[in-house]
Amino acid sequence: KRGEDPHATAQESDGEAHIFVSRFKGSSGTVTVKYRTVSISATGGYEGDENCDYTDVEGVLTFAPEEMRHEIKVPIVNRKQYDKAETFKVVLSNVQGPNEKATLAEFNQCIVTIIHNGETRDVIDRVTKVLNINADKFSVGTSSWSDQWKDVWTVGDDQGVDGLEDGAEPYKPTPTDYFLWALALPWKIWFATTPPTEFFGGWLCFVVALIYIGVVTGMIADLANLFGCTIGLANEITAITLVALGTSLPDTFASKTAAMNDESADACIGNVTGSNSVNVFLGLGMPWSIAAIYWAIYGKNDEWVKRYGGDDDKYTGDDDLNSIEVYKDYGTFPGFVVPAGSLGFSVIVFTLCACTTLALLSYRRMAYGCELGGPIGPAQIHSCIFFGLWLLYVTLSSLQITGTLDSGPL
Repeated sequence: KRGEDPHATAQESDGEAHIFVSRFKGSSGTVTVKYRTVSISATGGYEGDENCDYTDVEGVLTFAPEEMRHEIKVPIVNRKQYDKAETFKVVLSNVQGPNEKATLAEFNQCIVTIIHNGETRDVIDRVTKVLNINADKFSVGTSSWSDQWKDVWTVGDDQGVDGLEDGAEPYKPTPTDYFLWALALPWKIWFATTPPTEFFGGWLCFVVALIYIGVVTGMIADLANLFGCTIGLANEITAITLVALGTSLPDTFASKTAAMNDESADACIGNVTGSNSVNVFLGLGMPWSIAAIYWAIYGKNDEWVKRYGGDDDKYTGDDDLNSIEVYKDYGTFPGFVVPAGSLGFSVIVFTLCACTTLALLSYRRMAYGCELGGPIGPAQIHSCIFFGLWLLYVTLSSLQITGTLDSGPL
């Protein structure tokens, strides 16, 4: 028994690959031969799996007397993707016939090549030609230090002459482009020292970028506190306005980009909730845990007395005006202490606003089938409601912090 042709091709849109097996040098008696598929570069899977290139099959071909030809059908999955050709093979084995004389011929396997759908390829080629896409422009990573330093000194759009239609002029930077470039130049030079994504699978870039983000966030927080102190804002108000805006605007822009480029709202909303989870669980949990462990190990010393107060002359109260009250609330050494201040009222207001936001998102899904977008009128109204919730939170919290609003025991 042998395959008629050791090579076969099938388009994704065909739905099946057809491999023919022939019997030769005799046709008497019944002969059986087993067959199975084996992956090469194509990915096999089970029936109904949409993430594979073809469906694995195996079985037994039975040639009756005088029957000379059989066909093996292998289901091909049409993923409608513009990908390269993939291959797998169909292997024959364990042939059995009368008097045990049946054997396999030289060609006992057939290599099948899956090629992408011609229609899909033509459509993508036409769209690419019309849009003249420059793939490098949309790359999120760099492969060398030279690419990064080239980007530092590039003003405005970096598309150059690539990706332009025939006869089109390259982009010419405007005065605004030059101004923004000069304003961002020190940061561009600093961030260009981030290792390219090609190093160590991108992990080195990730770690260094994370460190740089932490440094920038710390600088933003300190500058916001200094500005708030200069204009006479309380530390709590500065935290929920200037510091919060400075550290959260990057998340806002990232969510906007995700909302515009992703098929669903999962990425942008997940970015917001994930970022806040890191802020609460890691941003507060880790330093507070370190501080609690530190004071538990070293106990009440001069530094603790200066910070939290005591019964001797070493207490100055310079670090925390509420230190003496905090100290008197405990009969024994409390370790690490964080005065709640106006946190209770602020958390309650935030929770109510967050629940209102989730309820409105759920309503949008039921009414319009989407969390983002939809009819322009309701979308603008709901956007104003979300912005109003933020203003409500900042206003009520600020009034409570300044004592204008009495929150009772909170």
